Amino acid sequence: MVQKPPESLSFIRLRDMRLIFRNIRVVPTVGASPSAELGRTKEQLVLSECRIKHLTGLLTEAERDLAKLTQQNQVLKEEIRRQQRSVEREQHAQNFEYLKNVVLKFVTLQGGDERSRLVPVLNTILKLSPEETNQLNIVAKDNYTRFKRNKVAMGKAKKLKLSKQGPKVSLDKQIEDDKFAKPSSRSKVRTRKDEDEEYVDEHLSKRILQQARRQQEEIEEDEGISASGSKARVTKLGNESEDSGDEAEQEDEMDGDYYEDIVQQSAQEVDEEDERALEMFMNRNPAPRRTLADIILEKITEKQTELETQFSDAGSLQIQDLDPRIKQMYEGVRDVLSKYRSGKLPKAFKIIPNLRNWEQILYVTDPAKWTAAAMYQATRIFTSNLKEKMAQRFFNLVLLPRVRDDIDEYKRLNFHLYQALRKALFKPGAFMKGFLLPLCESGTCTLREAIIIGSVIARNSIPILHSSAAILKIAEMDYTGANSIFLRIFFDKKYALPYRVVDAAVFHFLRFERDRRELPVLWHQSLLTFVQRYKSDISTEQREALLQLLKYQSHPTITPEVRRELQHAKCRDVEGMEVSSQ
Repeated sequence: MVQKPPESLSFIRLRDMRLIFRNIRVVPTVGASPSAELGRTKEQLVLSECRIKHLTGLLTEAERDLAKLTQQNQVLKEEIRRQQRSVEREQHAQNFEYLKNVVLKFVTLQGGDERSRLVPVLNTILKLSPEETNQLNIVAKDNYTRFKRNKVAMGKAKKLKLSKQGPKVSLDKQIEDDKFAKPSSRSKVRTRKDEDEEYVDEHLSKRILQQARRQQEEIEEDEGISASGSKARVTKLGNESEDSGDEAEQEDEMDGDYYEDIVQQSAQEVDEEDERALEMFMNRNPAPRRTLADIILEKITEKQTELETQFSDAGSLQIQDLDPRIKQMYEGVRDVLSKYRSGKLPKAFKIIPNLRNWEQILYVTDPAKWTAAAMYQATRIFTSNLKEKMAQRFFNLVLLPRVRDDIDEYKRLNFHLYQALRKALFKPGAFMKGFLLPLCESGTCTLREAIIIGSVIARNSIPILHSSAAILKIAEMDYTGANSIFLRIFFDKKYALPYRVVDAAVFHFLRFERDRRELPVLWHQSLLTFVQRYKSDISTEQREALLQLLKYQSHPTITPEVRRELQHAKCRDVEGMEVSSQ
């Protein structure tokens, strides 16, 4: 079988060049002389001619690849038809006597009319192709006439006259011409319609290519191949976030159903009794929540009163005197973001992550008044362009307060903010330090907030090191009901956790042995999930301590399951003793 060659990248390169041409603008210089303008115009003309030559080469390569694919397509179709005829021919394989008589009759008959009547019979038995059937028809009609003509005109072959001979061609030219097929003057009219020659439309082809690239990136990530090492760097005019707009919109459409399921699930699971049970474990005197505006105002006050300390490092917030024109421009950006729904963002906003005083500029745009769609786009930009430490500050000072306020006001999370949380997980370390851990440490995380944010963690893949560190920190901090939800979600991911993290989780549960409060069902569910997933990673002493814990903290339906799992568990020290004895 003929293997299909790999898809040519010419169309993708053509698309990239088309983007380059679209972004090219000739910027006239104010006050320049005509000769200078003429020189710049000539330079642009030379550059355009070079690009036209490059595009012509790409087009030629694409046409050559298309011709090869068309030829191979025809070969594959002919091979399939030949295989089908071979299968159908096997049905008549047992009737060799009848086949012999028909062939013998066809060979021995002299009349062209009688031989033509045997051609359909041979076609039915042998399953001939259309070309083979035409050859038999020609032989049946013309063979007898040609035989009689040749018999009368027997004799010496006549020499061709010099006038009838073609022009003399050298031997090397003849050998070179024989390598290629000569075009025929006959125009072939094809009346048969093949259903296999239907082409895929443009939009479906685009989605197929995007899915193929996404699968290839997942394969490379699984194999440990970095995308920067395997692909050449391509210079583009414009921001990368503009190119990925279509892909982001498609991801939003794909995640819409999952988001609706989460909304329904959170509405069903959250009831007043569970919320009252969790309020017993919340912090009674929570620390005031600090936003970006609070920190900026503090820094401005320190600068005005000249109270800056000499130990301030480069990573802290940097305050500069803003030019009035810059401030006016970003106030216009603030007005745009307060009404943004879809489309491109102002370019002045996209360069904020590259500024040293990006927090001060961001404060001018007033993030509290952004729309949910603007917050999603801002999270995409800052997650991809900021370093982990700076992204952590953005998540903590901008994204976290907005998400909590939205859930508190509407009793659900806006879809764009939900997608922003998913984008924030592309920097898992910054997300854990700047969003999840401060949320748990605040002591005021509600049940609804924990369910919605936990669904984001359950939906996305997180590296084991970041998850292990998060489990360790949550297990060691003061208990709130939300901690049990996050711990259960991390346990359900079935990581191969280090023994240090497993021990911290065991000590987290053992702290409640003497607690007189009635623990919520979420605590028992997280304990059951931990025992089911990591019962073979605990030691014998820890198993006995957990069994002793069940005497003080019990649930009528969950505790028997936990006890059964612990009693049938094979601990890690027991397995080590068995291996050493063998």
